[in-house]
Amino acid sequence: MTKDPSYCYKFYWLEAIVNLILENVEETTFDAVIDEMIANAWYSVVEFHVHLSGIMSDGSVRDGLERAVCKLHELSGLPGNVSKTEIKNAILQYNDGIRKKCL
Repeated sequence: MTKDPSYCYKFYWLEAIVNLILENVEETTFDAVIDEMIANAWYSVVEFHVHLSGIMSDGSVRDGLERAVCKLHELSGLPGNVSKTEIKNAILQYNDGIRKKCL
């Protein structure tokens, strides 16, 4: 994971797994891990416009996690400083628009 740290989604993946373990989750789904990753990356992407894997030559975002955060921000209109609970509620509300277009 740390061999090529320019792909920041790896750190959000690890953080999501650790957070779920800390919450005593013994079994989970891929979607639950992705939701945790989106919630964890939210502030960095929305407030600081951090690019998780760079930008393509046409200006589009390369990273699916970053695209998911940006799409959720666009659909929900939530500010950068919302709680993790609010982000996860928005993910549930806009699930189809995020997963089909971004991940």
